[in-house]
Amino acid sequence: MNTAIHNTQIAPSTYFYDPQLGVYITIRTIDPIMAKELLAGQHKNRNISPFSVNRYKEFMQSNQWVMNGEPIIFGGNKLIDGQHRLTACIQAGKSFQSVWIELQDDGAFKTLNQGKRRNPADVLSIEGHANVSVLNSAITMLARIDEVGELPFQGFGGGTRASIPNHEINEWAKKYPHLGLTVKKCQGWYKNFRIKTNQGTNTTPNTTMMKLVRSLRKNMRETLSILGTNLESNNEI
Repeated sequence: MNTAIHNTQIAPSTYFYDPQLGVYITIRTIDPIMAKELLAGQHKNRNISPFSVNRYKEFMQSNQWVMNGEPIIFGGNKLIDGQHRLTACIQAGKSFQSVWIELQDDGAFKTLNQGKRRNPADVLSIEGHANVSVLNSAITMLARIDEVGELPFQGFGGGTRASIPNHEINEWAKKYPHLGLTVKKCQGWYKNFRIKTNQGTNTTPNTTMMKLVRSLRKNMRETLSILGTNLESNNEI
């Protein structure tokens, strides 16, 4: 079987419990009062990330929070995963639904969060885009310009990019439908502009630069032609 079981094939149930595995699973609605109680009894955990809490809080306050299967997990009757979501619940003053898992083994905490987390570039790749790392960077820079009207003076660093959550990245990609083509062209220019030192050859920096300029002109004309500017082949812009 290579697909999930269709829900009509399973008898309705509000929980799953296996005493041999020591696993109890259900769905719970967690309100701010319950969240406070759960955090008070949690296992010693990593430090709270204000950035993550604020992002979750914004989703909850704007009613964008969805139950995506990511659970609140307990090990040995202590909370071992979910502190950021619970903290956001308290700060937002909003209840949320979540998968709720209780494990008898309190040592499970040491095995959590060891896999690769999905990022916006992964989402773009799933949607069929190419050069997704560069495309994601370009989108976040354009989003930053949309937010503040410009980029920082230095033009590099974290301040040049907006933070876009995974579930919003595709809408941003749709906002700039030709950005993928631009990224593809820029990738080719980047390869041409990588100057390698060739010992034992007569290639001078001036010769290399002239080749790069000619390549840049050629690629720029091709790109503008694709975008509909209809430049003549001998146009030197």
